[in-house]
Amino acid sequence: MIRVFLEQAAGIAAILGVLYWWTGLPEATGLQVALSFAVLLVSIAAFVLLARRGIRALRPASPLGIPGWIGVILAFLMGLRFVTWIVWWVPETGSFGAQAASMVLRFGLGYFVAVAAWAGLLRAIASGMPRSSQESTAGRP
Repeated sequence: MIRVFLEQAAGIAAILGVLYWWTGLPEATGLQVALSFAVLLVSIAAFVLLARRGIRALRPASPLGIPGWIGVILAFLMGLRFVTWIVWWVPETGSFGAQAASMVLRFGLGYFVAVAAWAGLLRAIASGMPRSSQESTAGRP
């Protein structure tokens, strides 16, 4: 589980870095627009592949029931609400260094909670998928 969490955290950070770079690309010619569109498509494909990899790695032995799904969705929504609250909350500090340290801690905690909520959602999605359609292709007597 920790390996999947770290993999998701690093993958999401890399994709966000590419998307941040993508917002600065100039789009004056048709070739630049095509390059920008290709970078966007590659970023979306990387995100989908990252999610599929997480779903396959987190597939549990038994599916979640309705109470489990409700709990996961509530935890996901509360996690997102916590992230927005902690990022927008600015404590009263006296110096620039204290403000910068506060920002690093708040954003780091927010990113940790967001990735944990994402991994929990992947785990819930994976619980609804069957392991295989059948055990064997051989007929039974």
